Amino acid sequence: MWNKWFHRLAPPKQILFLNSLVLSGLLCLTGINALLCWKYVDFSPQLSSKFFFSSEDSQLQSEKAIAEEFGSQDQLILSCRGDVDSESYFARVESLTDALEAIPGVFRVFSLSEGPKSLNYAKQSPLWQRILLPKEGEGSNIIVFVQGESVDDLMPDISKDLILSVQQAAKEHQTQGFDIVISGMPYIVDQMRVALTRDFKVFSIVAAIVFALLILILMRSIRMVFGMFLACVNAGALTLLITQMMEIPLSLLTANLTTIVFTLTLSHTVFLTFNWHRVQDKENPVSLAVKRTISPSFWSMLTTLLGFMSLLFVKAEPLRKLGVSGAIGTVVAFVIAYLFHPGILWLSRNAKKKAIGQERISRLKRILLKPHALFSGVVVLVVCASGFGVVQLERDPSLLAYFAKDTALRDGLEYVDEHLGSSPLNIVVRLKDQQKLDNQKAYQALWELQQAFEADETVGSVVSLPVIMAEAKKVSFIGAILPWNWLVELMETSMAQNVASYFINEDRSEGLFTLLMHEEKRNEPRESVIKRLEQNVLDKGFEPYQVGGVYVLQGRLTKMVMSSLINGILLLFLFIGVIVIVLTRSWRLTLALLISVAMIPLWMLGIIGYFKIPFDVISAPAVNLAVSMGVDAMIHLVSALRFEQAKGPIPWRCWVNARLQLFKPVVFSTIVVSAGFGVFTLSAFPPTQRFGGSIVLGMLMVPVVALLIMPLIAELLLNRKLPSISND
Repeated sequence: MWNKWFHRLAPPKQILFLNSLVLSGLLCLTGINALLCWKYVDFSPQLSSKFFFSSEDSQLQSEKAIAEEFGSQDQLILSCRGDVDSESYFARVESLTDALEAIPGVFRVFSLSEGPKSLNYAKQSPLWQRILLPKEGEGSNIIVFVQGESVDDLMPDISKDLILSVQQAAKEHQTQGFDIVISGMPYIVDQMRVALTRDFKVFSIVAAIVFALLILILMRSIRMVFGMFLACVNAGALTLLITQMMEIPLSLLTANLTTIVFTLTLSHTVFLTFNWHRVQDKENPVSLAVKRTISPSFWSMLTTLLGFMSLLFVKAEPLRKLGVSGAIGTVVAFVIAYLFHPGILWLSRNAKKKAIGQERISRLKRILLKPHALFSGVVVLVVCASGFGVVQLERDPSLLAYFAKDTALRDGLEYVDEHLGSSPLNIVVRLKDQQKLDNQKAYQALWELQQAFEADETVGSVVSLPVIMAEAKKVSFIGAILPWNWLVELMETSMAQNVASYFINEDRSEGLFTLLMHEEKRNEPRESVIKRLEQNVLDKGFEPYQVGGVYVLQGRLTKMVMSSLINGILLLFLFIGVIVIVLTRSWRLTLALLISVAMIPLWMLGIIGYFKIPFDVISAPAVNLAVSMGVDAMIHLVSALRFEQAKGPIPWRCWVNARLQLFKPVVFSTIVVSAGFGVFTLSAFPPTQRFGGSIVLGMLMVPVVALLIMPLIAELLLNRKLPSISND
């Protein structure tokens, strides 16, 4: 097609002009896309403190209901390690507290110098001892409340300035004997945003360099490097523009989008290039290569599209955004590859075949002619054995597993988790008969519940209405003699800074317990912990009316991710089966392909389970994507089979010919995809590292499964004796 158009329009003397015209057009389009991206795409990742869930999620609605009834303020926690009994320590706490209070956006600060009357009082106080002094007495905490209901209500630049100001204040006051670590959800979210911004830049630059070197080494053609790079850049730019138009910002996973689109685009161009090399000595080689490649490329694109779309069934917001963005990028990658690359191939029509197409294949032929039944059997046994690791998957990892070890963020989180608790859990309780809680009997029951919570080893600190009331009774003689209901009313006034209103509702029938949960001490799923705490509520005569907080959100998310993953993979296999049966019209070949594809997730999940690699919400979609991309090689293989044998049973000779044709593109494509997702291991964010590493792990199995195991399974389904070697 391409050659016919160009040769009709171009006598030999005009070829150079047309070369320049095609190249100028491609460069012009690339420049336009790059300019539009620079002007209209926001390259700053957008995150919130509830970044795992969409605003419509039922659990997040419950979280919002608690916030509306009792109020909500995000907190920064500065843990100041040192000798709390020394005068110099107290002076530094006081100075740092003053500096923090002066920062715009800070609503309130509690510390040893702001809240309790003195250090000795704080050590005996029901309230201050719980929130300001670590259990082991290694230092004290400074609690910074961010102005507004949530840090997300602030403008992004104000939020960023606030965190920077807090970090600067901590840096200025830190000295020997006064070591400061920062934690809290606003700080965590900000540091994740910084890491993702860095990832986006690093991934884009490194991916471009890696892909260029790969193409140059394997293709040995500057033109190919230039052409494939242009296609990848345009696909990435168009995907960003479209997602921006659809108001899908860069976020937790979509920060990796350009690298994913680069990889998908390059995969299409690889198969197209190899087919072009094979028919370069025939008439209209570009047209013939497109004709042979576009059908399996389309079906491969469709399976990858379905892999991304399977993520739409997950309620985790980052995965859904990745599903939509990835689906867009998959289609764009296919379209751009077949719009751009044929023109580059035409421009390269006079290039000498160096890397592929001319070398001797005698050694390769000897390998691919044999069935290799013994080797394939060993691989199958290894995969089946690794499958036992699936039951050992760490499906509910610690919050700390999301952050790299030996970093300031992880160190601060570990310290706060050990001494105070790091993951918030809010439990709203009410009496079973829904009577009011502002009486002595209810106070006693609430205090017993407080003690039951604190006795649980997974619970760090607990703040609730009875703690506030105990503090009020201790702080003054009047508080000690006032009736319970009067004291509650007093603590709801502005004179007491409305503190009770954060722990009891307006009609005084519901009370809030705010728990900070330990993550490192947990050796059971969050749902089990929550059920045990809810049983404590029931045992004390209350009912758990509402449960919320990051802790319960993560527990719910874990359950949803696993169920959605299973449903998504089953649905993906169904779609793959339909596609292959339409393509091959052979149930045996379809079954052989599905059995072979099933080995990829079994291998991936088994190895992840055996090595106790956290299987978090970020790395979970790697399974869907590895399956959808891994089937790419198999679809190209069965398409080549049908090209060799249009009808009837497929003899072993056709398998041999198809393997000889596709061995190099399959291996090269696997290298490309592995290199593309391998770039993610450079991330500063461990879940992203696990996401990329998991896909690489799955892709390593693809050439073996596609070229060796699938043909053997197909032959066994036909009840045919395997040939030892072919003489064709």
